[in-house]
Amino acid sequence: MIGTAEISTSLSRFVRWWVNELTGCIPATWRSIGNHRSQVLDVIVSPDRVTFRCRKAGKDVEIGQVGLEDASAPAVRTLLNRIRRQINIRRGAIVLGLTPQQVLRRRIVLPFAATENLREVLTFELDRHTPFRAEDVYFDYRLASNDKQDKRISVDIAVVPRVIVDRATDLMTKWGMTPDRITVAGDGFEGDDRIDLGGPVAGGHRARFARRLSAITAALAVALAATAVYLEFVRQQQTLSIYQGALEQRQAESLAADAMKVQLADLLNRSQYIVQQKQGRPLVAALLDEVTKRIPDNTWFSQLHLQAGKLAVSGYAPSASALIALLEDSPMLSQVRFTSPVTFDAKLGLERFNLTASVDPGGGMP
Repeated sequence: MIGTAEISTSLSRFVRWWVNELTGCIPATWRSIGNHRSQVLDVIVSPDRVTFRCRKAGKDVEIGQVGLEDASAPAVRTLLNRIRRQINIRRGAIVLGLTPQQVLRRRIVLPFAATENLREVLTFELDRHTPFRAEDVYFDYRLASNDKQDKRISVDIAVVPRVIVDRATDLMTKWGMTPDRITVAGDGFEGDDRIDLGGPVAGGHRARFARRLSAITAALAVALAATAVYLEFVRQQQTLSIYQGALEQRQAESLAADAMKVQLADLLNRSQYIVQQKQGRPLVAALLDEVTKRIPDNTWFSQLHLQAGKLAVSGYAPSASALIALLEDSPMLSQVRFTSPVTFDAKLGLERFNLTASVDPGGGMP
């Protein structure tokens, strides 16, 4: 099972790789300026003493040494004050260096398939190739060779007991320092950024930078997520507006169609009423033909008026009273009567009459 220290080491390696990749995007002239101004404090811990070296402006200068038995003496405080005057510990990088005698190195040959999970494989294989268990040491590795023909890889590992690293870091913590990385001073691994023995590195310049970078990354992620949500909300609002406009247009068209249906139904009702009225009443020509057949040849009409189912007739006849019976026999007429007294026209020798009759709508219709 991978412990917290292993997770912390992996995260540290990832952050360092990320920073190196970002640094590669900076122009070379700018990087040279940054390197010229960078400050590195090397704290080299041997079994009996601690040596402080300052790398600044391209120079490597030894500041002083202190014995481990005098770690709490006033001389140490004096030396630390001198260090702080020469280098800005907060802004500079602090490197904990171990001597080669404190580090066990081995070359391990593994199957090519172990490349995908190399650190996990080395964790399980550590007790087979070293006298230590994985939980008792800090270690790191680098790929030495890759034999594709035999499908094997060679890995160089550097192992240091936890007690040595923990004692050194505890001592540096008492002095107000936290190492950014742990390397092997004067060893083949020195200067190789892929090699980091890890350990309880809880702060330092890189850690602070990593925390700030993580915070900035988290803020950017939140901002991007908020932007994505906002853009999706705007897109949905625009889509909703389009659908709303289309719906309003369809509603207007539906209302217009309903109004047209009502108007058409009214027109149909009116036309049916007219048809019914026409069908319910005889044609004027048929009525005129019926009346003409009923009156004698010596009788004629001077006026004939049909309105609202009433027939009004004026004319001359030898015997006007005989017309009542003739017209009453017609199935199309009823209630035949004179509307004024019959008078005799001496000049024509005929009786003048005015009569009315009710027209039967169904009379005489097939």
